[in-house]
This record gives sequence, C-alpha cells and structure tokens, in this order.
Amino acid sequence: MLTLDIIGVLDNGSVPSAGVPSNPRKTLSFPIASDALLRCRIIGADGSPVPLGGTSSVLFTLKKRYSDTDALISRAATIDSAGNGLCSFRFVPIDTKNLANGQYAYDIWLTDADGNRNAVVPTSPFVLEPAVTVPGQVGTVPFFPPSPPVIITPSGWLSIVDVAVTGGGLATNKVWDDPPNNTIIQSCDISGLNLNVTVKSSAPHVTVGSTPAILPPAPGGGFYVGTVSIVVPGTGNVVATLTTPDGAPGASDTVALTYVPPPSITALQFIGGYPGAQTELKAGDTFQVQGTTNTPAVAVEVQDFGAAVFGTPTFASSTSFTVTVTIADRGTSPQSLVARMRAQNAAGAFGPLADTSNTVVLNNLHPTVTFGAETYPVGQLALKNSETADVAVTLANLDTVLFDSPNGDLSILNPTTIEATKTVTRIAGTYNVATNNLRGTAVRAANGAQTIGQAVIAIANVAPTVDITVPAARLRSGGNNGTAAQNHTVSIVANQQLLNAPSLAAGVGGGTFIGGGFAGGPSTWTRSLQVHDNDTKGNYSFTTLVATGLSGLVQNTINSGAAYVLGGFVQRTLTFAAFSQSTTLNVGVVTYAKLQAGIFTATNQPALRNAVQGDHSNLLNTYTVDSLGNVGPTNLWWNDVAAAGSNSGGTAQITNVEEIV
Repeated sequence: MLTLDIIGVLDNGSVPSAGVPSNPRKTLSFPIASDALLRCRIIGADGSPVPLGGTSSVLFTLKKRYSDTDALISRAATIDSAGNGLCSFRFVPIDTKNLANGQYAYDIWLTDADGNRNAVVPTSPFVLEPAVTVPGQVGTVPFFPPSPPVIITPSGWLSIVDVAVTGGGLATNKVWDDPPNNTIIQSCDISGLNLNVTVKSSAPHVTVGSTPAILPPAPGGGFYVGTVSIVVPGTGNVVATLTTPDGAPGASDTVALTYVPPPSITALQFIGGYPGAQTELKAGDTFQVQGTTNTPAVAVEVQDFGAAVFGTPTFASSTSFTVTVTIADRGTSPQSLVARMRAQNAAGAFGPLADTSNTVVLNNLHPTVTFGAETYPVGQLALKNSETADVAVTLANLDTVLFDSPNGDLSILNPTTIEATKTVTRIAGTYNVATNNLRGTAVRAANGAQTIGQAVIAIANVAPTVDITVPAARLRSGGNNGTAAQNHTVSIVANQQLLNAPSLAAGVGGGTFIGGGFAGGPSTWTRSLQVHDNDTKGNYSFTTLVATGLSGLVQNTINSGAAYVLGGFVQRTLTFAAFSQSTTLNVGVVTYAKLQAGIFTATNQPALRNAVQGDHSNLLNTYTVDSLGNVGPTNLWWNDVAAAGSNSGGTAQITNVEEIV
C-alpha cells in the first residue's frame, strides 16, 4: 500500500502564525489503480491541532478540472485521532483504474459541528501516473514518462531559541539567524557541558540531542516553547527534532557548539608564615595561597573544606595568582589540613577542584575565663569606701592572663597572676550593679586565641535615695454601714537595690499597716495601709524610714512623698426608719461638695445633694448632712417630706452614698 502524508490548514480567515503555511496547496501523485492511503493532519492558523469527531466531517473531492461540477471521486475521511486532528482517505484500485493518466484537481474541506464549511487543502494538482499493469485489464497500457514524485517535507516547524550553560560557565560568542531580533541561535562557545536548550515548536513533542521532552504551550498560544536540560560531551552539533503526533520525525534545527574548557589549577600551595609567633591557626585567621592555572583565570572558589571556609577571591586575569583564605573551625585538637579550591575564567566557567600540596595546622582551642561567686564584707552585697572583695575565677587552656577594671571602679591584686581567687578593692564609682567592672583577658600562645571574661563587682558608695508613693491624693475609708475597711498600697521606691526589706511607720491615727512588713524588691517595696471609717480624716506623714543599701549604708530620710491624706469614704446604702427623715452615716464627711449618692428607692429617682449643707427644707428627692467633720457619725437628712411620710414600712433607702477622692 502506498502511503502519502499531507498537512491541511483550516482556512477560517485567521492569519497564520510564524511557521504555519500560508498556502497549504500540495501536489499529490500516485500510479493508476493504486492501493493508497492519504493521511491528513489538520491544524489551525496558530499551529495547534483542529479537533475532529462528533458531527464534523472531512471530505476529499477529485475532479478532472477544478471548474467541473461533477466529482470523479468523493471520499469522506476516517477519523484516526480526533484530538490531534488526524484523519485519512483510503483509495482502492477500482477508484482510478478507469481514469486516464494525467493531471487532475483535488481539494479537502472540513465541515464542523456547527455546519461551517472551510477548506483545509485548497484546490491543488493531483497527478495520476501511468501503470504498466492495471488490475482487471488485459494487455498493456501505454507508458508515459512519470511525473515528478511528490516530496513529503517534514511536518511542522521548530527552532532552537537559545543555549545557556548551567552549574557554572557561560555560552558566549553567539551567532544568530535573525539579528538583531536574536530569536534563533546558530552557534556559540560553551564553557561548561551542562546545558539548557530553549526550543520553540509547532508541536509539543521534541527531542534535543537524545533527550525527549514535552514543551508547554506558549503563554499567548499558537506554539510551544520550553527549556530542555542536556549534557554534551564537548564540541559538536546539537540537533532538536519535532515528533509528529503519529510518531514520525518532523522539522528540526541544529546549533553548533564549541567547547572552551575552563582553567585547571596546575599548582597550589600555602605560602608565608603563621601570624605573629603562632604555631597553629584558629577560626578567623587568614593565610595566603599561591597557585597557577593552564589557562587564564580571574577568580578561585575556595571550598568550605579542610583548612578554609568558603570564599570567592578575585584577581586580574592571569595564569598565576595569590589569594588570602580565611581559616575554618575544625575542632579543638591539632589537625594538619589542606585547602581546596577551583579556578574560574572570565566567562564564569569553573575548572576541577584542586588541593594544596602542603598543609597548615588548625586548632581552635580557646582559653577559659569564668568568674564565679563574690565574697563581700560580712553583711554586705556591695563595696564602699576602700573595701575589698574576693572573686572566684576559673582559668584553663591559657599561657598568659591580665585582669583589669574597664571603667576604673577597682584595683586588682596580682593582675597577671593565674590563680583561683582574685582580690579587688574599690577605688572609684558611686553605685554600680549592672555594668561590668572586672575583666580577665586570657591568651593561648600557640594559636593566638583570646578569651575575655567579665563580671560586676557591686559598688554602693552612697546611701540610697527613697521616695514614697500612695495610689491617690486622698485615701478613702470603709468599715461601717456594711462596708469593708479599705487597703491602700504604699510603695517605697529606692534608687538602689536594698540589702533587705525597708521599714516605715504611718502617722498616728492615719491608718494601720497590715501584713508582716514591706515585700518585693530589690528597689521597689510595697505594703498595704488599711484605713477605717473610724480613723480620723486629715493630713498625716510617714516616719521612721529605715532603708539599707547593699553596702550597709542606711537611709532614714524620705526624699519625697512623706505626706499623705485620709479623706472620703466608699459607697454604702443607708435605710430610713418608718416615717423618719434622718438616718445615721457612721463616718465623717469632710468635703460637702464631694458628697454624692445614687437614688431614693421610695421614688426611684436620683438622689440630689441639697445645695445648702444642713438645710432641712422640704425638697423633692433631696438630701443633706447635718454636720461636717473629720470623724463621724453624722445624720443624713431626707428633705422630701411626702416621700418620707409614705415610708410606713421602714424600707426606704438611699443608695451609693460616698465621698469621692
């Protein structure tokens, strides 16, 4: 069976994309009375397959002349792959054995599910070639020189868009097919063998080199584009080929590659000496490395391996270099280690790794300087005047040590002696409990490692300053008329930490401190002062302060806040006896203007304070008190005669009576 392949382009008025034939006419030819299969792939103007199937149909028509009205052959297609736009037409010998050899005309049309009819192969030549033997005929048919054969070109289109080197290196000296657009690459130099090849194609299935891939659709549609990762052996051509939906090879493109190998290190060694008098290296030290390469390099990539940490020192393009590497932390025991690196050329390509031919000794062992407990004079936690303290210190892995006072607070006995206890003396400073003022610097000679330990030796060369605070301008009372005595927090606030809890006395009659003493600390201490309705209202002062600083200096003077006031009382509800206009308020009222109440329950109306204290005039929903004073009791008078007269059960009340702060 003779098989022919053609591509049809749906002519629905759309402009074909790049690579899609704008004139899909195709000359077909086969001998008379052939058993033939014509395969057709139908694509749209954007290059994508046209879906077939359902009620759509594809029709092949053969006429002697394109202007004829009668068809010699009319053949409906067999749908082979609806989603890929593939169909075929089968021709048997009887179809053409009675036709004369020569040129005819044919076309192929698609009628879609909506009834739209469009050409996919416009009117094109169809050549019937003469045959020596025709099935079913006796004798010979005259032989005519054969027509030129039909050349089936590869299906679709494909181009290699670009080449990039991955894993270090560049693609340079690129030659383009379409400058200045630079969308189809022809050749380039590569400095690495791992490549990303970008391909654009009319179909998704491609093979780049020997690597098959499926390209994703382009964002705008109409074609497929993607990057394929490959590995090449060196200089040579890379061919990208499209694969048709039926598995046949389609269009292809080639890019010529020239491999320019990266520089290789040919010699590498540590040079120079250890820093100062060191015989070992610690983390962070530096050392010089010298090397040569077979081709020019502009940088080396130092690996985090052996003696060095990662780094990328650069230099002028040359085949020799000297760079400085930073020493790594490889533990606290001596190790002889190499450095490892690779060279990089100006194109960005890295050569193979190389190790230094010699080693250096690493040991990151550092000294230990750890301060422990301090011993102050008996009964103290800080120094004053010229007092001394002993400080425990742990020292290890060192050759020398120096103790000093960074802020000048202290003098140190035997400052360079390695010993378990250091004695220090205060020589300056007034108060310090937070800033380091004792320092020990230990050095290990072999690697130059230095460790600094620090501590705070408390200084309190002045007595603390103390302020007293209370929560309100007047401390209100309670305890009578169904209320509770009121507890107010008194705070002692010192500008230093105190050695122990301070003590303080309240003014006589000015409330009672409760609890076992002031609590808290180290600089702010609190205690509750209880104020009862029976306490006399008025002005008082705290006295008898004892506040001891860390060095034993005592403060007896209150800097501020010694004065305080008892005044006002908390809310309470009072009940009037039957038909009575007065009831007892068991607390002194000091400031009449600060007296207020809630409601009279008999009228359910707000209780209004009489504008005139002590006035017994008949006023609706009004009250007053008969007397003012620092102590109670006093009478509260109900001015509303009618309301009081209706209180036959003795249940009327005035709520929320209080004197505010």
